[in-house]
Amino acid sequence: MHLSDVSFDSNSQIDFDGTNDFINSSSAIHIIGDQSWEAVFHADAAPDSPAGIITNHKFNSSPPSNMGINYVNQNGTYQLGASIGFTDGTRVYDSHRTNNTTISLNTKYHVVMTYDEVNNRLIWYINGELDTTHNLTKTPAFSNIQMCSGRWTASYNDYYFNGKIYTTRVYNRTLTADQVKQNYNVFKNRFNL
Repeated sequence: MHLSDVSFDSNSQIDFDGTNDFINSSSAIHIIGDQSWEAVFHADAAPDSPAGIITNHKFNSSPPSNMGINYVNQNGTYQLGASIGFTDGTRVYDSHRTNNTTISLNTKYHVVMTYDEVNNRLIWYINGELDTTHNLTKTPAFSNIQMCSGRWTASYNDYYFNGKIYTTRVYNRTLTADQVKQNYNVFKNRFNL
């Protein structure tokens, strides 16, 4: 892992200040097909939209491949948005978002975004509960890319996250609702959600 300008709080948790700190994986990671993206975080400020919580982006390619979880501002309402690069060369970063949950500042959340390749579907879970489902009309593109936490992408010098990201995970499978709930219960106790 590569840490850049990262500071730590009194509990040794990484504290992103929203200006210049982030974490990159030391090597590219290839995630393709069914997958799940998971994070426990809290935000200290409004998003520098789209502030990356956990992503892997390669938008300067054709097609732009990317997937991940962003913290976004939708007309003054803070939500989570999916980053997706599609095979037709388009990408999104704040649509396909959580619909039933508004992110409050200084509140811890457990979030899981799953991608089901067979049905071309995204599913969002917040604190172990289903939030919303998005049936995609385009096909995501995937390639070997560094993982990034704390800003939108490993190579883009903007859109930083302000707050704490306690843990992130990426699975090469679609977690079931029961598995998401089980993970939430573990993290609920560990991080006092």
